[in-house]
Amino acid sequence: MSAGRRPRFAAALLSIGLVGLSAAQEPPSRSNTPQGQTKDPPLVGPAQANGLPAGAIARLGHTRLRHADKPTCVAFAPDGKTFVTGGDDGTVRVWSVATGEQVHLIQKPGLGVTALQFTHGGKRLAVQFGTDGLIRFFDANTFRDLGSAPFVNRHLFDFSADGTYMATTDLAGNLTVTELANDLPKLELADAKRFAFHPDGKSIAVADTKGTITVYLLTGGKPTFTTKREGEVTGLAYSPNGTRLAVGTRTADGTGRIHLIEGRKENPVAVVAGVNLPKSWVGPDALACGTGTDAGVYDFSKKEWLSRIKNVSGEFAVSPDGTKLVATGDGLRVRLWALTSGKTLHTENDSVPEPALLAGSADGCTLFMLSADTAYHWPTNKEPVKPAGTLPGRAVAAAVGGGRLVVATPDAIVVYDEFDPTRPLPPSPTRTLKDSAGAKAVAASERGNRIAWSQDGGRVVITDATGTGARRELPVTTTSVFALAFNPAGDRLGVLGRDPFLRVWDVSAGAGEPKEVWKARIQRGQKGAVAFSPDGKLVTAVSTAQLAVFDAADGMKSDEYREPLYRAERSSEHGAIHHAAFSPDSRLLVVGSAGVYGRVEVWELVTHGMVRALTTGYGGTARLCVFPDGTRAASAGAEEAITVWDLTLRPSTQPKDTDLRAAWTALLSQDAATGYPAIKVFVAAGTRGAGFLADTLKPLLADERKIKEWVADLGSETFSVRENASKELVAQGSRALAVLSAAVKSDDPEVRDRAREVLGKLTVKGFSVPPHGLIDDQLRLFRVVQALEEIGSVEAKRVVETIAATGGRPGEEAKTVLARWKMKK
Repeated sequence: MSAGRRPRFAAALLSIGLVGLSAAQEPPSRSNTPQGQTKDPPLVGPAQANGLPAGAIARLGHTRLRHADKPTCVAFAPDGKTFVTGGDDGTVRVWSVATGEQVHLIQKPGLGVTALQFTHGGKRLAVQFGTDGLIRFFDANTFRDLGSAPFVNRHLFDFSADGTYMATTDLAGNLTVTELANDLPKLELADAKRFAFHPDGKSIAVADTKGTITVYLLTGGKPTFTTKREGEVTGLAYSPNGTRLAVGTRTADGTGRIHLIEGRKENPVAVVAGVNLPKSWVGPDALACGTGTDAGVYDFSKKEWLSRIKNVSGEFAVSPDGTKLVATGDGLRVRLWALTSGKTLHTENDSVPEPALLAGSADGCTLFMLSADTAYHWPTNKEPVKPAGTLPGRAVAAAVGGGRLVVATPDAIVVYDEFDPTRPLPPSPTRTLKDSAGAKAVAASERGNRIAWSQDGGRVVITDATGTGARRELPVTTTSVFALAFNPAGDRLGVLGRDPFLRVWDVSAGAGEPKEVWKARIQRGQKGAVAFSPDGKLVTAVSTAQLAVFDAADGMKSDEYREPLYRAERSSEHGAIHHAAFSPDSRLLVVGSAGVYGRVEVWELVTHGMVRALTTGYGGTARLCVFPDGTRAASAGAEEAITVWDLTLRPSTQPKDTDLRAAWTALLSQDAATGYPAIKVFVAAGTRGAGFLADTLKPLLADERKIKEWVADLGSETFSVRENASKELVAQGSRALAVLSAAVKSDDPEVRDRAREVLGKLTVKGFSVPPHGLIDDQLRLFRVVQALEEIGSVEAKRVVETIAATGGRPGEEAKTVLARWKMKK
C-alpha cells in the first residue's frame, strides 16, 4: 500500500549561541598564557538507573506513546508486538504494544518523518525523513541503518512484498517503478493518483485522477485489467493472496465507499458505504479501513464490522491479528486501542495535562499545580498526585505573590488570600474581580498587593489585590499582550506584546497615569514570557526564538535603541524558548524550551554561559518554576509529564582535598559548565571548604592589592614609578585585565591613558576581557563569594567581609551577600 507524504514547513532558525558576544576564554591555570576557547555546554540526559532523566529528582506521569512534535505516520511490525511511529520531531519511535513504553529510537533532528513502511517481507523498515531526497532502510529487528534509495522530488512510495521493486510518484503524478538492486526503471506511467503492488510482485494496480484503476505487468508494462469507479480514488489494498482488491473512493459530494474487486470482474462483488480508506487486510476476508474520523475492521464474509472505533484522527494502522488499532491523532500523543473492547490502552497516567501554574513549596517537598479547573498537590518524593481543590472555571493563566494566588478563568479573575502551596484551596475564592473576563495573562507583585492582567486588543489593567482600589490602564500599544511581570518592588510592570516590544512601565501607586520608562524590540513570536530577577536588577523577555536579558533600569530614554546585556537565539533542533525563571539569588536563569529534547537549561548570569542542558528526551516546556529555596526546578513538558530537576549541582560524595584543589582551579573558568559546578564542590565540603578558601585566598588578595597599587602608580609624577607599574601590570597578564578595564574610566587622565596603553600591550599578547567584564582572579573571587554564602559559617562570613573591602565587582557581590545575611537576622 502506498505511503503518503505531508508537506512540512519549518523555519530554520539560527544556531544556538550568544549573539554579539566574543568567544569566552578559559585560562588553564593561573598562568600568563592566552586563554583557550570554551567547550559547548553539556547535554545531560536522558538516562539514569532509576529510569529518570539525568539531573532529575522525580517525575509525575509517564512518557508513553508521545512524540516531541506531532506524530505523522504509523505502522505495526509484522509480529504485532511492537509498532513504529514517525513524527515532525525527526524521530522514529518503536513502542511496545504490551506496555506502551518506548523500546527504540531513531533520530535525525531537523528532518520530520513523513512516511514509513515495513518492507522486504517485514525484515526492513523504510523511512522518509523530510526532504533529504532519500528513502532510508533500517533492520526491522536491530534498527541498524542499512542504506538508502534516491527519492528526489518524489511524493508517494510503495514496495513490492519481497522488496525487489520500489514504486514512486512525483507531485505531477508521474509513476516510476524501480528495481532496487540496480536502481534501473522498470515501468514509467503518467497520471498516477494511487498505486499498490500485487502480492506476487509481478504487477501493480494504478488509479488515475479520473477514477480508472488499471493493473499493469511490471515486465513490459502491459495492462491486464481495467475498471472505473465514480469519484476520486483514495486508496488501494490487495488481499494477501492477491485475488481481491479493495478500492476506496470519495465522490464530489463527500460520499465515501470501499469497492471490493475480485479477480478480473469489472463490477465490485461488495460495496461498503461510509468508509473510504482501505489500509490492510487482516486475513483473507477482513479489511482494516477508516474514514479519517473513525476506523476498524470490516469482514466481507460476514458483511459486518467486527470492530469500529470512533474519534480516530490522523494516520492509523491495525495489528496483523486485528486486535489492536493505533492512530497518530491530532496532538503529540499516539493513541492505542484494543479493538475487541474499544478501550484506550496506556492512558492511566495522564493526570495533570497542560498546567497553567507550577508553584513549589518553601521546603522543596511539594509542587502545587493548576490544570483545567483543578488544583493538585504532588509530594515530589512519591506518587500519586492529590487533588487540592476546584476552581470556579478553567485556569487560563495564574500567578502567585505575597501569599496570594491569582487565577484568570474565562469568566473572571479570582483571588485566593493566605495561599500556601502545601495546603488545599478553600472551597471558594476570597474574591472575584469585576469586569475581568477574558484575561489572557496575569501578574501579581512580590508582596501580593497589586495585580495586572491583559485582555484582547492589548488592554492592560492594574489594580490592588483587594479589588476595591482605583483601576488604571496602560495606553494600548499592541494588538495583544503575551506576558506581564512586576519587578520586586511592585512599581514597574514589564509588558511583552505582539508589536513586538518589551516595555517597562512606571506603575507606582499615586504616581498618576502609568509612564513608559523604556522599551526594547524583541524578535516577533507566537508566545512569550517576562520575568524580573529577584534583586530587581535584570529583566528577561522570551519570544519563541529568542531570549534577551536587559538591565532593568538602564537609564536610557524610552525612545533610544537598546541592546540587551546578552541574548540567545535558537536552532530548530534545540527548539523554541518558551519560559524562563531566575533563581532566588538572581545568579542563575533557568530556561525551558521546545524541540526534540525537552530541554531545561541552567545559565550562569555573571558569565552569560550555560551550566547544564537537561533533557527529558521529549519536547516542549509547557510550564516552568524554580522552588523558593533555589535547589530545585520543575518543568511540565509536551509529554504531559512533570519533572523536578536538581539545581544544587553538588557532588554526590564528600569532596577530598584533591577535589578542592581542582575546584579552586576550575573557579577561573570562563566556561560556566566548568566554573559554576566548582562552587558547589566547596559548598559540599561545608566548613572545611570555607577553611580551604580562607587559607588559599590570603596570597590571592595580597596580589589583588598589589595590582591595584600598580594601577594607582600609573598616575605617579615619578617616571620610574610609572614605568615599573606598567611593566609589572603587563607581566600579570590576564590577572590585571579587570582592574585595568575599570581604570580606563578613571577621572585621572594619566591613569586613564596609561591603563589604556597597558591594555593595548596585553591585547597584542592575546589577552582580552570578555563582554561580562570578569576574568581570572576577579571571576574566581566572584564565585568564591557565592560558595561562602551557601556555606554560611562564621568563618565564611569573615572571609566575605574581607572580600567586601577589596572593591570591584567581587567586593560589590560580597556587600550584597552581607546585606542579605543582615536581613535574615
